[in-house]
Amino acid sequence: MNSYYLYTHALLASLLFLSNNTRHQCSAYINNPINQQPNKKTSSNTKTKMPSPLPQPVQGKSDWRSYRPLLLNNNIQALLVHDDKAVLTACSVCVNDAGASNDPRSLSGLAHFVEHMVFYGSKKYPVENYYKRYLATHGGRSNASTSMDCATFKFEVMQEHAEEAVDIFAQFFVDPLMTESGTGREVQAVNSENSKNMATDARRRLQILKALADQDHHFSKFSTGNKETLPTTNDEETRQLREALLAFHKRHYRPKNMSVVIVGPQPLDTLQEWIVPRFESIPDRYEFLKNGAGEFSDIEQL
Repeated sequence: MNSYYLYTHALLASLLFLSNNTRHQCSAYINNPINQQPNKKTSSNTKTKMPSPLPQPVQGKSDWRSYRPLLLNNNIQALLVHDDKAVLTACSVCVNDAGASNDPRSLSGLAHFVEHMVFYGSKKYPVENYYKRYLATHGGRSNASTSMDCATFKFEVMQEHAEEAVDIFAQFFVDPLMTESGTGREVQAVNSENSKNMATDARRRLQILKALADQDHHFSKFSTGNKETLPTTNDEETRQLREALLAFHKRHYRPKNMSVVIVGPQPLDTLQEWIVPRFESIPDRYEFLKNGAGEFSDIEQL
């Protein structure tokens, strides 16, 4: 079980190399008429634009898996992997440019806090902890992490229950709730995580390095957060913190920053049917505002 969970995470990390630095190469590949796919009809009167193929990954001779890299129509990069030896299905999403480096100095740990709050239900699945209960009931598990430059989310589950798990998972990025009632409670979870880190030598060494670094450099930022840097001692502080986390989510959790990988024993066509319509429905809320369809609040301009 552990091997497939970590394998998907490793695939996602490798896919990040196919990010902003090489996107122009992908664009050239996609715009080559040889590599373009014809549109496929979904009904007699409607045509849906197919996702664009991306260059195949380099495979070793001992790699038995089949790969299908795609660029979705909203600019999410996806990698579908068929592994006929797998007994589980695993899926990961990485949101680039959504790490602690992007924290406002006045709200240390905001990126980490947003990563926690993403799991507080969605419009389609509003019940808190439904996702984790579903995975636990069907032999699965999940985790998430925030580094200085990205946030990563991942799960694995028994293959026969994978499609619903993918749907629940995708909705966290399509229409997350990040409720006001959960804001104060989750700050306590972040604070507890920080308290645990304070007893860890590796974390202590990291904080010493941050203290010695140039304080104008993003590496010096306190990335975990606690109840002092993310205050919720009264209703007004809680409201302001929730406004900040929604603004951070809107600005950084954009399709063009996202990569998704799914690995399982299902055929590639099945994996594509699961991933493409769900993740293509993720809107670019920040672009919506930039184009004049709304106004930026003070907190969104941090």
